[in-house]
Amino acid sequence: MTAGQSSRGGVVVLVESGPTGEPSAAGLEVQGAARALASGLGCQLVVAFVGVEGAPAACAAARQGADRVYQVAWKKGAGTAEDSMLEAAWLAVQTAAPLAVVLADSLSSRVMAARLAVRMDAELVAGCGLLKVRDGSVQMGRACLSGKGFAQLEWNQARPLVITVAQGAFSPPPARGPIPEAIVLEAPAAVPSRVKVTGEVSPTPEAMGVTEADIVVAGGAGVGGAEGFGLLMELARRLGGTVAASRVAVDRGWMPSNRQVGLTGQSVSPRMYLAVGISGAPQHIAGIRSAGKVVAINQDPRAPIFRVADLAVIGDLHEVIPALLQRLPSSGGVFPGKGD
Repeated sequence: MTAGQSSRGGVVVLVESGPTGEPSAAGLEVQGAARALASGLGCQLVVAFVGVEGAPAACAAARQGADRVYQVAWKKGAGTAEDSMLEAAWLAVQTAAPLAVVLADSLSSRVMAARLAVRMDAELVAGCGLLKVRDGSVQMGRACLSGKGFAQLEWNQARPLVITVAQGAFSPPPARGPIPEAIVLEAPAAVPSRVKVTGEVSPTPEAMGVTEADIVVAGGAGVGGAEGFGLLMELARRLGGTVAASRVAVDRGWMPSNRQVGLTGQSVSPRMYLAVGISGAPQHIAGIRSAGKVVAINQDPRAPIFRVADLAVIGDLHEVIPALLQRLPSSGGVFPGKGD
């Protein structure tokens, strides 16, 4: 423990181990948020990497900034993966006895956070985009009212806290001190689940959340209307992804608000972000800064979106998209999954 740190429970950040042990952009962001919280509270930061048995250990870059590191393995085939992940995470939480637990914000993480909060008898805040300590008080904030409002919250530390932090809202932790060795914990077998998994079905673009997809096809004012999004929906289906929209498209009623990407919508980090008919306003760019590759289709060669695009296609989307669909197989998911 470094000088000035409290001996009371610290902050635990739960990170899902990747297939190579390298930290993901989202994993580093959540560690940055947790590092700031731990520093503000004067306590330790404990990073727990949770993964299937046999997964590579977290590399040095992933352990940077932590005071303690746990590597927790769950046994594949012991109940459902979700149940096994929960038991592994719960082991890390019990071992660390933290003041707060921090996770990245995703559909699966929100389920994990809720189940952990029940076991811990803790407060729960999801989608946190603001997290800071001022005068001993922890202040938080999150978007609400479909992105049109911002709720401010305060934690008095009377009970433990479990939070998920919004993607793109925080920076990775700065380099500091020696990199701790990982303490290996072997999670117990999960309690047999009452849910029996008989198979997996890929979700349709309408059902898949914009923060969950590896491929996001987003439309803006240039799509021209709700009919134009039908083309994007088919393209997303062929690619195995989902559809998103700019604020202009949402405000015009072409897509629901839960599909909005940008500063007042959601931040996304897919492997590929395909921006169709989106000019590239700063508010929209703020929501895609964690995307892997950005492909932009726009008729205006001076569109700001091209400044951040890895591939720029200058042309009419109503000609480009049908031509692209002709070259794609009719079945979805032509791209390999994460880690492939």
